[in-house]
Amino acid sequence: MDALKNYIPSLRSNELNTQAEIQNIIHRANTETDTSMVRLFSELTLNKQLLDYREFAQAIKSHILAESEKYLFDYSGEAKLVFDKTIDKLRPIIGFEVEPLILTLRQRKKLWERLESVIPSMDYQVRCNTQSHQWKQLPEEEKRKITRLVDYGKTLEEIRYNLGEDSFKVARTFSKLIQQELVVIGAESNDFASIDQPPVVEETPESLAPEIVIVDDSPVLLKQFTSVATGLGYRVRCCDDALAAVDFVLESEPVVIFLDVNMPNLSGFQLMKQIRLQPKLSSIPLVILTAEKTIMNQQRAKWSKSKFLSKPLNSEDSQRFVSELKTLLQTLAPITQ
Repeated sequence: MDALKNYIPSLRSNELNTQAEIQNIIHRANTETDTSMVRLFSELTLNKQLLDYREFAQAIKSHILAESEKYLFDYSGEAKLVFDKTIDKLRPIIGFEVEPLILTLRQRKKLWERLESVIPSMDYQVRCNTQSHQWKQLPEEEKRKITRLVDYGKTLEEIRYNLGEDSFKVARTFSKLIQQELVVIGAESNDFASIDQPPVVEETPESLAPEIVIVDDSPVLLKQFTSVATGLGYRVRCCDDALAAVDFVLESEPVVIFLDVNMPNLSGFQLMKQIRLQPKLSSIPLVILTAEKTIMNQQRAKWSKSKFLSKPLNSEDSQRFVSELKTLLQTLAPITQ
């Protein structure tokens, strides 16, 4: 399901009802291991009409290619034999032959090596090169198309994720635009300073920016969360001690409170009860943070009338986390200009 969401943006809806329906589908599918994929596909396509076969097949193929490239090309080549009899029970997915996939991977490997000279990393930022002669000669419609494409995200990986496209396809498209001097690429925002001066934007005074409180004992998560939220115009206050969290929140003026589920001394759900007992905090939106994407945790969030946000499981999952966090903040506490 995570693989499908990675390549099909329509499945990422943050509406609780939609997410609950999808989780129920997954739960029912997992009750019979040998038919889980068949049942998941039939529920999503026939009953819910959330996607069609072509979308399903293309998403799975893109996932297989991306994972294969990562493990075949980015690692030393060492392997370990693992015996797992459960795989014998799984029904084969008809439609993907191994040899054509291997051939495609070999071709992509050669093309990736060429692209790397233009695009060193998908984590690089891109911007329209509006000062170039080539850009100024473009028809207005072409300028709008390129601008819309660039506006899907700051980095190439953000653009890929938001479009639901394969990384190779996005890299190839932007490689052409960069070589045509219609788009520029840089590792940091200041790399663009001498190329394209951004328009002056009147910033919101910090004192007027909405305040968010996050309670979590992970320094890495707190840093990532703060970076995203402040970039969107919010003020962030972080607390890493669950026992001191209630007093910490009472001293703040939060528009949204984010709570980690698994913390020492006090769980996020216990902390939620304490917060709800405070009249000042009783109506403030709460978002449950956890690395455990279980149906039980999502149902507990639903019963407590809270939102649910799963933490990134690894670096590759960070883009999903950032995208969902942005959507939650814009839904629960939109910043009005």
